[in-house]
Amino acid sequence: MISNISVSVLLPYRNVDHVILRSLDSIKPQLQNNELILVENQVEDSIIVDQFIQRNPELNIRKFKEIEPGIVKALNTGLQYCKGEFIARMDADDEMLPNRLEHQAEYLRANPEIDLVSGFVEYAGSIEDSRGFALYVDQLNEVKTHDDISQLRFIESPFAHPSVMFRKSAIQDQEQYKNGNFPEDYELWLRWLQQGRKMAKIDSMVLRWYDSENRLSRTDLRCSKSSFTWLKIEYLTHWINTNVQPNKEIIIAGVGKLARPMIEQLIKNGIIVKGITDLKTRSFLNLPFTPWNEIKPSENTFIVSMVSNRGSWRLIREDLENRGFQIMRDFILCA
Repeated sequence: MISNISVSVLLPYRNVDHVILRSLDSIKPQLQNNELILVENQVEDSIIVDQFIQRNPELNIRKFKEIEPGIVKALNTGLQYCKGEFIARMDADDEMLPNRLEHQAEYLRANPEIDLVSGFVEYAGSIEDSRGFALYVDQLNEVKTHDDISQLRFIESPFAHPSVMFRKSAIQDQEQYKNGNFPEDYELWLRWLQQGRKMAKIDSMVLRWYDSENRLSRTDLRCSKSSFTWLKIEYLTHWINTNVQPNKEIIIAGVGKLARPMIEQLIKNGIIVKGITDLKTRSFLNLPFTPWNEIKPSENTFIVSMVSNRGSWRLIREDLENRGFQIMRDFILCA
């Protein structure tokens, strides 16, 4: 066994014998000075995984079992056994691209202010209805710097979970993955951003990300649209209370069908909404309406955009910035 572990690759799995060998084979060439921590989240042992371990006795692979179902439990169990300076997440149905671990670890060593690093993701769809997934991957690859990640945190999760590497010290200093009716990875990113932790991406592909009918993001209710929305609003509420000056009036941009429950939840959370704006005249909760083209920068106004049409945030941001608004000072984007 290797005594000085640089990276611990954390891979929980459950009922994935049909795909996991692809993932294991992609990790194998990168295990020099690194370790693979496998967490079996099922009752019966995977024959394929056991055979892989037996065929590769020279590699630093350790397997643990977590009978209690759920990826959060499996992840937190695995974290206890990671010896590496850095922890790289990986999923059983994806492929780690060559030199990923080396490049991400080098980046973290060269940038001590960064706690988490990801990289670009290559889309690998396997079902017909994958257009939304593919568009999400395109957006992921647009979000590169810490400023991008911080400013766009309430649009979509900024990382593919199996593409990230983070400092072990970061997870030790804070609570681990949280269990609840929300996506555990997105919650962790929002929590760390809220705490001021910095994140970035290296300028290279690190993961081939597969979409399938059995992927948790498609089958788990914690990854539903409503779960993502609730999580965004909870963290958006905290962000507004922390970052928006008390004298500023909150104006909501976008009052469509999907935005309305978000506005209602924001108000329930104690945020005082002074008015709404949209491209066409709207009425909602008796809030004063101002036409979109009449909105102007003001020391007393802060806009929260809740337009949910895919990609519309780009146009909204460009329009506001052309009028003199500054993101995170005068407006924030949520979708």
